[in-house]
Amino acid sequence: MEEGDKLEFTIEDDGTVRLRTIKGSVMDLFGFLKRPGHPPVTVEEMDESVEELLAEDDERIQKGKP
Repeated sequence: MEEGDKLEFTIEDDGTVRLRTIKGSVMDLFGFLKRPGHPPVTVEEMDESVEELLAEDDERIQKGKP
């Protein structure tokens, strides 16, 4: 790891926490998710999907499930 690196934490089903460094910039990912034949997704659609996933995750956590 170096100063300025970003970190990604992943919690596995068994409770193990994995940590990895992320190098580079977000611009390195430009076009990475392009799907030929599919229309681009709007920022609003992305936000909506994230909100739904977070709500599901929150509900799961509230119920005490891993």
